Amino acid sequence: MKDYFFLDGGVYGSAMDEISRKCPAMLLPGTYSKKQKQRLEKIAKKHRCSVRWVKVGYDDENENECY
Repeated sequence: MKDYFFLDGGVYGSAMDEISRKCPAMLLPGTYSKKQKQRLEKIAKKHRCSVRWVKVGYDDENENECY
């Protein structure tokens, strides 16, 4: 199971721009440290967004499909 984030509210586009510049790897599901999560949450807060973390898993039959 990997972590993936969703942004809620705020200035979504500009938050995503900054995240793609500073933490591009975090645009994909992965296993993130507490420090990485705090960094992402700090960027989101600056743009008045909140971050919702979800667990993403892959089923065995189709590795590309998330559930």
